[in-house]
Amino acid sequence: ARKVSAIRRYLPWIRRRSGIAGPDPARRISLPTGAALQARHLPRVVPRELLAEVLENPNPLSGTNRVKHLRDVTIVGLLYDGGLRVEELCGLNVGDLDLVDGWVTVIGKGDKQRMVPIAGPSVEKLSTWIAKGACRHRNLPCLRCSRVLQAKKAAPRKAPRRSLDPATPLFLNRIGQRIGQRDVRRLLEGRGLHPHQLRHTAATHLLEGGMDLR
Repeated sequence: ARKVSAIRRYLPWIRRRSGIAGPDPARRISLPTGAALQARHLPRVVPRELLAEVLENPNPLSGTNRVKHLRDVTIVGLLYDGGLRVEELCGLNVGDLDLVDGWVTVIGKGDKQRMVPIAGPSVEKLSTWIAKGACRHRNLPCLRCSRVLQAKKAAPRKAPRRSLDPATPLFLNRIGQRIGQRDVRRLLEGRGLHPHQLRHTAATHLLEGGMDLR
């Protein structure tokens, strides 16, 4: 609409300055209406059948690594159940979870903090993820495992058990660093989806269920 408005003002100025005769071509340019803009930019919602498959197996190309599969289904379930943005999920620490009451504290746009309710399936997956974070693999270090591996490298003969620090990143990538947005996007590449579609899908399903998004 701003571009059309600029053209409508620019063309008459050009015509006056250059002495161009004839009708003003800007008259034939119509402003986009709110309904047209809304219809054009409606987000794509994941079909329920595909959503069920994604929640059980986000990326069919990820292989048979059980720990990676547990991490991936936990991530995708949290994106949908909490309607989280990708950057919000990547910034989560262990201390941001309240699995007793079913809340997760996230830092959103503008560094604004908010508490988001999460559904039972995500609470169960997160509980399992944290409880079984002391995995025995080396390709995907995570949670307790990552700290134990670091301790073993520093002192192979002394690897004390360490409890989870609240500042420990909730999800790590395959090299033991905090998971990034690109890592999360890759989870759904095999399904042809983008993580942000899960946020739109969550909002749509809430509205269909009679919930007030506020």
